[in-house]
Amino acid sequence: MAGTTQSAEGVVAGDWWDAIPRPDGALALVVADVSGHGPEASVTAVRVRSIMRAALCAGLEPEAVMAMAADSCKDDEHFVTGIVLVLDPTAGTITWCNAGHHPAIVVTRDKEASLCEPTGPLVSSLGGEWTTRTRFFSPGDAVVAFTDGLVESRNSDGDELESSKVSQFIRGMDAPVRENPEELISQLLAQVRHRAADWRRDDVTLVAAARRS
Repeated sequence: MAGTTQSAEGVVAGDWWDAIPRPDGALALVVADVSGHGPEASVTAVRVRSIMRAALCAGLEPEAVMAMAADSCKDDEHFVTGIVLVLDPTAGTITWCNAGHHPAIVVTRDKEASLCEPTGPLVSSLGGEWTTRTRFFSPGDAVVAFTDGLVESRNSDGDELESSKVSQFIRGMDAPVRENPEELISQLLAQVRHRAADWRRDDVTLVAAARRS
């Protein structure tokens, strides 16, 4: 797996990603985005990230992790969107909990794409309930999660990039690239930058993971 965060020009990033080994041998990936920019958003990001990391390290289920994160935001003006992906190599599955975040994209070895859609509200002082969903994650499959800075970039006609276009970019990559997360991220960012007329108007965070065939 690999990940990257690129801050918008002159802005402290409110995005983050994390990779956390679980007690059962699975790997949890987190991508999240705090509303707004600047020092206050950064403080919220640091606190929520720490809570989520500790809970995932302790083996809590993703929906409980989201509930703990929301509880920590009860006095905040900011809200957080986030997705937790748990990759279990023994079971060959990926389980996700999505709190109002852009869906992660799973591309199979056969270049079939599916989305890890939201499973509950965003993380905020309003609280809420979250569920998880599970699908197979087989050899040759890859998953990519990202923040809105990637898909809200606009081309010269003013059109935002849609998730379907991101999926198309990934499916267009050769299998050795899709199975190399660092190279996948590098090529995906290059294609998005080439399309964008306003790159770096917002933070951009990307995480990719693959199960090699």
